[in-house]
Amino acid sequence: MKRSFVSQLIAVLFFVLGITGILMYINPFNKATTVLHITTGFLFIIGIGFHLMNNLKALFSYIKGPKKKANYLNPAFISMTIGVLLLVGISKFDLPPLKQLYALGEHFQGNSEVHYKLFQTNAELEGQAIGVEVLMGEPSHTPTLAIWVEDAQGNYLQDLYVSQKLAQEKFINFKHKRRPEALPVWSHRRAVEAADGLFVPDQENPIADGMTGATPTTSWILQSQLDSSADSIRVFMEINQSFDWNAFYHPEAFPDDPVYSGPGKVGQPALIYSTKVFSLQEAGIEKMQLIGRAHHSGQDGEIRTDLAQMTTALNMVDRVLVEVPGHYLH
Repeated sequence: MKRSFVSQLIAVLFFVLGITGILMYINPFNKATTVLHITTGFLFIIGIGFHLMNNLKALFSYIKGPKKKANYLNPAFISMTIGVLLLVGISKFDLPPLKQLYALGEHFQGNSEVHYKLFQTNAELEGQAIGVEVLMGEPSHTPTLAIWVEDAQGNYLQDLYVSQKLAQEKFINFKHKRRPEALPVWSHRRAVEAADGLFVPDQENPIADGMTGATPTTSWILQSQLDSSADSIRVFMEINQSFDWNAFYHPEAFPDDPVYSGPGKVGQPALIYSTKVFSLQEAGIEKMQLIGRAHHSGQDGEIRTDLAQMTTALNMVDRVLVEVPGHYLH
């Protein structure tokens, strides 16, 4: 196909893609705009194919760089490749600044819809069904969390959900050391000590796959089953995110603490949410309340009620509801 025609075609398609992309960003969903954008995108890909066919030799010369350095890749090509990979990673893990850019588009659109992701755990159990709805707030990036159940006397019963990285010892710091400060209240109450003396799961004793999953970056609903004959329970959630520094919790905050001030990823301490003790004899919905924070480097499993130094961490979660949908099964 003639180069002049292909070049003009790509230019026109690129212009249409740009205009429809802006319209989709600032306006509520419109089917006609979306269909035009998608169709133009497919035509643009076809046009790029013809463009590559017409300019393949020149393109390879750009990538290889100067002829005098036959094995030398053009720095511009390397930079663009790295840039694209970074964008893919940022988009995949819902990180700034793309997260804020997406939120700005939602603001322009006046979009207040909440999109939930569904998770299911403990599917093999035949006990009482239980659901947890987590309405996320504004975490700076993907948090780590655990949801578990205790009886009315405060005895740990079972996990409902644990972030996969922590559950399978993939959550480590820059020196490949394990993370006792991530969710210390949950790990101490679970009370399974590893060979190194930590209560964090290790590769020898990981959390079963049926109770784990990749931490959602959006609001989500957990459907699970209980494996207990307790009539009354209390449900807890502990949540934490790395790198969320503030004026009090920062890399130099605790110079004598090898966990916190070492080369890790510690930020503000984990927050703990809980329901009150409620009966499983009746269907109903209970709301979790923020009850405190963990130790900043996970030295123990105590819940501290002082939240004066907590800032952005308080915005991670808007609401957590626990639902008992039906009768208790003895």
